Amino acid sequence: VPRDAIFLNLSLGRGVNYYTGLVFEVHATDDDGFDTQICGGGRYDRLMRTVGGTRDVKACGFAFGIERLLSLLPASTLPAPEVVQALVIPVSPQDMSYALHVARLVRAIGMQTELDVTQRGVSGGLKLAAKKHIPIALIVGETEQQSHTVTVRDLTTGEEYVLNLDNVGKILERTLPIHTDEIAPL
Repeated sequence: VPRDAIFLNLSLGRGVNYYTGLVFEVHATDDDGFDTQICGGGRYDRLMRTVGGTRDVKACGFAFGIERLLSLLPASTLPAPEVVQALVIPVSPQDMSYALHVARLVRAIGMQTELDVTQRGVSGGLKLAAKKHIPIALIVGETEQQSHTVTVRDLTTGEEYVLNLDNVGKILERTLPIHTDEIAPL
C-alpha cells in the first residue's frame, strides 16, 4: 500500500467497548467515487475474559464485509446466480421431514430447488415463489406423504396436478426448461 494511501486518525472509534488499543479501518473507492469501508478491526486484549474466558488473551483481529467487497468487483467477474426452478412448500411444520425428502429427490435430478422454511403454509409459500420468480411449486402435506406423491403447481400456467414421487423427475425434467425461460427477469 503506498504511504500516501495511509491516514492516521487519532479520533477513530469502532463503537465497541472491547477494543483496548489501536483500531483501524480499510476503505476503498467505488465506481462512483464514493469512499466505502470494507474492513475494520483492532486490538482487544480483554475480549476472551469478556465472553467468559478465564484469562485475558492479547489479540488483534479484523473482519471484511463480503457484500462490500462484492460491490467493488466488476459485474463481469462475478458468477451468474443459479436460477431456482422449484420451491418445496410444506403444508404445515409437521410436514417438514417429507418436504426435505422431496427436495432431496428433486435436487438429485439436477433441479435448483429451495425449501420454504417460513412455516407460513401454502399461500405464504406461493407468494414467496412468485416474489422470487420460481416457476414450480411442489406442495407436500400429510395426504401427499401417505400416498408418496407431491402436488405440483406450475406458476406460469396455473396448472396443478399430483405426481407419484417415482415420476417427479421425469416429468419435471421435460417441462421445466420451457417455463424457466418464459419467466426469466428482464
